[in-house]
Amino acid sequence: MGTPSSIPSAPTNPSTTTTTTSGGTTDPTAILFNSGFDANVGFFSCIPQPGDAIIYDEHIHASVHDGMRASRVEPGLRKVFGHNDLDDLQRVLVDLQSHTRPRPSRLASGSGSGRCTPTPTSTTEHPFKSGHSSIFISVESLYSMDGTFSPLLSISNLLCEMFPHGNAYLVVDEAHATGIYGPKGRGRVAELGLEGRVLARLHTFGKALGGSGG
Repeated sequence: MGTPSSIPSAPTNPSTTTTTTSGGTTDPTAILFNSGFDANVGFFSCIPQPGDAIIYDEHIHASVHDGMRASRVEPGLRKVFGHNDLDDLQRVLVDLQSHTRPRPSRLASGSGSGRCTPTPTSTTEHPFKSGHSSIFISVESLYSMDGTFSPLLSISNLLCEMFPHGNAYLVVDEAHATGIYGPKGRGRVAELGLEGRVLARLHTFGKALGGSGG
């Protein structure tokens, strides 16, 4: 199970069935949940850490909302963008680049006192621009209610361009694309050759696969 360096000790890919990449490889790893709904709740309630941010398409599935509400991400860092609207997504990302938080003071020995006193430093930092905190972008490859495709390639390019430290992670729900798109029905991410640029993909055994746990 791959673990990106910016998410210490955190499994990268909870989903019903999924393929992840670690260190540039395409070794398959997966976590099996009872349902796709549980997979989204499990991922978003556990993987994002305090100080991280979650950005989501306004048409994202209700299970993602449940996961976000159970997460440790503060409400002000859960941000929505217009459906498939790249300009609005960029606006939200720019806001996160400029986001600041208090910087912990470094301690140094007090002169002759034997006590520690704060060393004057900058009082704020830009955690997302510097790569110290992570951003998780949640989209569906195919939105079933609208029949619209997410512009996955454009989103991936935007994330690479704006966050060169690699701390912006794309999470793709493939529930409605599984079995229909991509080589052997592996979904839109595989169809577009983006396996190495997507943190987690969610596939369900329901819908096209005709099993349970949709």
